[in-house]
Amino acid sequence: MLIIRDYHEQDRQDFIRLNTCPINRAHMNGAHSYESASKLFDKLQGEESTITRAVEVNGHYVGHLFISEQEEGWELGFIFDNAYWGQGYATRSLKMLMEQLPDNLSTQRLFATIDEGHSASERVIEKLGFIQASRHEDEYGVYYLYRLVN
Repeated sequence: MLIIRDYHEQDRQDFIRLNTCPINRAHMNGAHSYESASKLFDKLQGEESTITRAVEVNGHYVGHLFISEQEEGWELGFIFDNAYWGQGYATRSLKMLMEQLPDNLSTQRLFATIDEGHSASERVIEKLGFIQASRHEDEYGVYYLYRLVN
C-alpha cells in the first residue's frame, strides 16, 4: 500500500540514505554527504515555506516529496530510492500530494525542473498536467522548467 505522510525523527536515517546515494541523486545535482543530508532533514522540518512528505510502500520508506516556495512560484520536487523506480509510485504519490495542497497555494504558480535527458521524470510530470515552458542552464547542466496547466 502506498501512502504519503508527514516526516518523523525516525525517518532521518532513511532520508539520509536516500539522499547520499549517487544513483538516486544522479539528476538532482549529485549526492549529499551524510552531514549535508542530515542538515537538510533538519532544515526541511522547520521550514514553513516548504511542504514535505515521506513516501511509504508497504511500511517501507521509499521516497521524498516536496513543494517549496521560490521567487518564481512553488517548486514541486521528488526523489525515490532507485529500487522503486518505474513502478508508478512517483506519479501516484505526487497526485496524492497535489490533492492535499492548501487553498492558499496557487497551482497557477506550480512548477518543476527536470534535468535534460531525465525522461522518466519528464513522463511523471507530464502525466500530472505539466508542460515544458523553458530551457535553462546552470553549473550542473541543462534543465527544463515545467509549468502546471490547469
